[in-house]
Amino acid sequence: MPEFLEEQIVASGGQLWACRLSADMNHLTVDDLDEDVEGIISASDFIEKTAGAQLLFI
Repeated sequence: MPEFLEEQIVASGGQLWACRLSADMNHLTVDDLDEDVEGIISASDFIEKTAGAQLLFI
């Protein structure tokens, strides 16, 4: 993701999470991610966290 887009999302109050399946397939941990990414979550975690929210998939 372009850095300026990431900065705009976070500055606007948005939150960034990484996909658990993608992270596992690429052998990534939270330490490998940018500091603005809040964590690595599963699809079910995502559904719970975003109930009623406006979403942007990048």
